[in-house]
Amino acid sequence: MAGDETQRRRKSTRQAIDRKSDKNAYLICHSLPMYSSKQNFSEACETALNKQVNMELGASYSYMSMSVFCSKDGVALPGLAAYCAKMSLEERDHALMLQDYIIKRGGQVTYDTIAPHPKASAWKSALEIVEAMLELEKSVNVSLLDLNKLASLKEDAHLSDFIEGTFLSEQVDSIKELVDMLVQLQRAGVDGLGLYIWDQNLLSKN
Repeated sequence: MAGDETQRRRKSTRQAIDRKSDKNAYLICHSLPMYSSKQNFSEACETALNKQVNMELGASYSYMSMSVFCSKDGVALPGLAAYCAKMSLEERDHALMLQDYIIKRGGQVTYDTIAPHPKASAWKSALEIVEAMLELEKSVNVSLLDLNKLASLKEDAHLSDFIEGTFLSEQVDSIKELVDMLVQLQRAGVDGLGLYIWDQNLLSKN
């Protein structure tokens, strides 16, 4: 009986020591200073970057809806479908790069509801699709230019360098490419053999 009592006392002592150790560990953990990478990163720039993230995701969503339309029975434009799918992935990658940048600068990423493109269920031709793509790329470009202006206004040189070096040149290239596609499509014709050849040429590039 004496041995059992001794064992119980030892066990009770060990439990008390464990509880005290856990409490001390908790206090140490919560008394450590909080570190942040945030420096010269204004709330206005953080908000604008989050807006751009959601805009890029919306563009990706719109391009995917265009790709689906081009793949439907009765449309059958595999070249344009592949091009739209590629653009969708590019816009998604842009959103990921932007959100990674927000995190790197010590900010918080926030998401809004993404609405489908206004014409997502009412496309009528390849010409309409490419015109909408051009409009979309120009809108994204304007938003990026505004973001770059804001970064300059807030004297955030790092953000300006990131936007200019990562996005702006690519936007100019995309806009020029889409304008060329529209001109070539108008020459080929919006239907018939010309459209087929135009689409097959696009497929070979993508």
